[in-house]
Amino acid sequence: MSVIVFCNVGTRDVTLGQPETLPPRPLGERYLADLDNLRDQLQFPIIQNVLQEVLNSQGGAIDHLIFIGTDQQSEKFKPRDTRFFAEILAKVIPDRFPGRLKQIEVATIGAKVDPSLYDEALDAMEPILMPYAADAEATCIILPVGGIPACNTALILQGVRLFGERCHIFYQSESGEAIPLEVGAKVLGVMNENALLAALGRFDFTTALSLLGHSHREQKLVQALLHYGQARLCFDFEGAANHLNEAITAARGQTRTRLQEIRRPLRQLLAEDDLARIGELYHNARICWENGRQVDFLGRLVRFYTAVLHRQLQTAFGDDQGKAWAWQSFRTLAVQADLRHLLLQSLALHAGQPAPPALDTAVLISFKAFLADAYNLDELRDLSFDLGIDYENIPGAAKEARIVAFIEYMQRRGQLQQLITAATARRPGKAWTLPTALAADNHAVIVAALQRLETLVDLRNQSIIGHGYRGVSTRIIQEAYPAPVSGEAYTPIGDMAAICTALGIDIANPFREIGDIIRAALQEK
Repeated sequence: MSVIVFCNVGTRDVTLGQPETLPPRPLGERYLADLDNLRDQLQFPIIQNVLQEVLNSQGGAIDHLIFIGTDQQSEKFKPRDTRFFAEILAKVIPDRFPGRLKQIEVATIGAKVDPSLYDEALDAMEPILMPYAADAEATCIILPVGGIPACNTALILQGVRLFGERCHIFYQSESGEAIPLEVGAKVLGVMNENALLAALGRFDFTTALSLLGHSHREQKLVQALLHYGQARLCFDFEGAANHLNEAITAARGQTRTRLQEIRRPLRQLLAEDDLARIGELYHNARICWENGRQVDFLGRLVRFYTAVLHRQLQTAFGDDQGKAWAWQSFRTLAVQADLRHLLLQSLALHAGQPAPPALDTAVLISFKAFLADAYNLDELRDLSFDLGIDYENIPGAAKEARIVAFIEYMQRRGQLQQLITAATARRPGKAWTLPTALAADNHAVIVAALQRLETLVDLRNQSIIGHGYRGVSTRIIQEAYPAPVSGEAYTPIGDMAAICTALGIDIANPFREIGDIIRAALQEK
């Protein structure tokens, strides 16, 4: 295992032990020109002391020692450059540690950048450290003992980024004692935790688990919840239940109560409840869609489609004929387009009752007032997200204007019923009654959405998870999806949400609450 040391050279790191009037660059140039006479007189009080501590901690030898100096172009700052100090150190330091420093180099920054600016110093430091990052067994020692603060910061950040846990930092305190610092581990912990939180935002529990292993906050609760989310996304409901029980055991107070409430819908999944599993397919498909895993999305969409069709056939035609048709469709729908069309046509004819009457103005005004009282703008954004609606398509900066636009937008799409059902279901404590016209049978809504979703079944069959090798992308899916007469395109996610709402399934993402609990747990000290 090689030991690599990077030392940022400062303006006080080379001295003759007496006050000097010259700035570092001309002084270093003078020392270097007379090095043969000054070699034994030169002193390196900070660097020599810290190097001794590093050697003591690393078995007595350093494989690579890189002194980093500045070489600026600006005439204003050039006099304070440490380039010549770095060259002097490279020539004289080996005399102070004979046989213990195997290879010494000098690197300079500042030729095309301003090393006093943190962002430019960070960029300039990367190519100095990068060649050594390929050695996976190397230990990196950072010595920010002198020099420009921006360069010291850049050296620490790049060392942690490129070497990770193999990066160690030494510093000399005011008392002159060389001490190891934990700042590298702290910076790495912050980086990993930010990456973990970003993974949670994508509901990527597998990545989050791998990052937790590098964290200094390895809590049983967090680990159990990440395993729970991972298992549930894989439809391993038994495994999810086991991990949730572990989390409940590790939790305390309100967190334990919240987790016990989460266990109730999980029990429905374990009991193979049709509606619970249809809802689970929707949530899982939505996560695939949002993360760009569109071929996985299609697999879940088709399973969602067959499960809903299975249920609607039983509902529409009763136990005898409905079950027979449903079982046949369940096995063959994915490959028999003619059968799909026949069953959908039968359901459409059964759904041919008159459409519910339009809501009058008074009801719409009342519903607008309900939304204004029950939701803030962020909560409206969450509601639109779960309904499969792009919130940015809804105009209006002020809350009231945004609510009016939201209602009108859903009216134009024929999805006002879904909005009202979802909005009222989330606020059971608010006094607003669903109008009788909207409480009518949702069968027609479901059938219309199924007919649009059916266009993607063949696309799935032609993909790698079906029976072909066709590529799948968001653009391909959107181009294949039909648009209504009004010209406003439906989306597969929006139609899946509409079906769930019509079936009375809560479309609030259950994985989001798990993420919130994990974030709260990580913030606890």
